[in-house]
Amino acid sequence: MRGGFGEWLHNSRFDEVTRIGTLRGAPNAMAYYGTPPSTRRIAVAQTLASMPGECWIEVETFLRMVLATGNDFEVETDLNSHLRIGAYGAWNNQPIGRTDSEAYWRVVKCQLMLALLFEPLACFGAVDIAYLPPRSDVFYRGLRASAALGDALSHYDVLRYIRLTALGQYLLGVSDDYTAPTSGVGPALRVLPNQQIVVASRLAGMKAGHPKSARDYPLCRAKRPS
Repeated sequence: MRGGFGEWLHNSRFDEVTRIGTLRGAPNAMAYYGTPPSTRRIAVAQTLASMPGECWIEVETFLRMVLATGNDFEVETDLNSHLRIGAYGAWNNQPIGRTDSEAYWRVVKCQLMLALLFEPLACFGAVDIAYLPPRSDVFYRGLRASAALGDALSHYDVLRYIRLTALGQYLLGVSDDYTAPTSGVGPALRVLPNQQIVVASRLAGMKAGHPKSARDYPLCRAKRPS
């Protein structure tokens, strides 16, 4: 699994900036002016590796850690951004401005880090995530057009807390080995060759089907609609 994680980390064929729905012009801007996506992922991964394991921290703290640890990164090579904000006309395709501005840090870089944490890193099991209803005053406080944001800039704004897992420490090279925890709970269902489902443990909720016994349910072929 560490090999697959490393392959994703250093692969630049997909750019997570295009996942941020309210950033307009991302495909063209990243194709002509974007930095390699791998450099941004590595910066986020290096910051994660400096975090204490199995400890919940606020996302805002993590964003500050990226700067404090010297892992800030560039998304575009030009001083003026080629990205625009246009959430279905709410921002009227407003230019973001300079890439060294506070607005750019919040609207582009922070959104990108939220996307990385929320999707690939959480899917790898490198981090646990906790999310709540978005608060635009947390991520966009002080921006000139913050009132136009409503509750959030994207669906990633719900992310509020993260925790580096033991698996994440292994994937990031902080620890040399990883042992998956065992739950001690076996499979709830078994499907037999005779097309019967056996309930191996007690299931909550309503039962579907017509049991042959207390824990034995036959499978039936679905009828084609006439």
